[in-house]
Amino acid sequence: EVIPSMPTISLKEIDFAGAPGTVYRGVWYADDDYKRRNRHGGLLLSAGHALEMYVSKEDRDKRPEWKGIIGGKPHAHRLKWSSPTLADFLGTKLLDMHAKDPQPSYSLSPDDGADWDESPEDKALDADDWDTTHQQVSITDRLMVLGNRVAAKVSAKHPDVALGLLAYVQYTRPPVREKVHPSIVPQIAPIAYCRSHPMTDDRVPGAKDLRYMIEGWGKKAKATSMYYYAFNLAETTSPQPFLAKWGTDVPIAFKNNCKYWQPETLSTFETNMQTLYMGCRLAWDPKLKPEDVYAEIHAKF
Repeated sequence: EVIPSMPTISLKEIDFAGAPGTVYRGVWYADDDYKRRNRHGGLLLSAGHALEMYVSKEDRDKRPEWKGIIGGKPHAHRLKWSSPTLADFLGTKLLDMHAKDPQPSYSLSPDDGADWDESPEDKALDADDWDTTHQQVSITDRLMVLGNRVAAKVSAKHPDVALGLLAYVQYTRPPVREKVHPSIVPQIAPIAYCRSHPMTDDRVPGAKDLRYMIEGWGKKAKATSMYYYAFNLAETTSPQPFLAKWGTDVPIAFKNNCKYWQPETLSTFETNMQTLYMGCRLAWDPKLKPEDVYAEIHAKF
């Protein structure tokens, strides 16, 4: 064991003012003292699974053409993203919600899962961009058609409202044909990609695709949100400190227009403390080097 010795602790006289490099910073399960001391906070982006919940059963019964077709039958939950009237309805819904209880952001993210409308109308909006991870055509462009239509209606009245949209499962890859409306903030959630190895390791399946995804969204969107996963989805109880993984991947995110740092984390500070601390430090000052932050916490904790 090596325990660094610091006989005296001193602070030089300084006069410093700074501002965070991100709109939001935070990890899950931290208490209020930890959040305050580590400068968590800002404008939390709403990007959770929400899209289908805006449309009630009564709404669907009145407009059956909004129902997605799965397995040849109208689905009780999934929606047909290609419908212009659905987009208009969703835009009006968000405007009504905002009038009653104004929020800085609203989610346009579809509900969790991997089953989507199979109608010719929706498929016609795909851009034939092959997703090698999911082994199918990416459906991001069709989702962006819906998202852009809703964003255009909402932003006409409230241009400062952010609309979070997950980049997730079969719509993880950036759009090929469609642009990203300035009000839309894609929240990149690489759930199907390796949790153990840095994205720069091309021996790892999907590493190149992950870089393409982060760089592509960073170029197309006004800002992105990063929803890294700080645990191994297949075995959440195994110690996995992520020192190398996040030490490489976090700076790449901030170099590619990440302005919202809101990863999904567990209450595993005993194995992830250094990584979580480092991520939030870089979210405040993206110019920092992860190895310097690690060295600091190891020497001065």
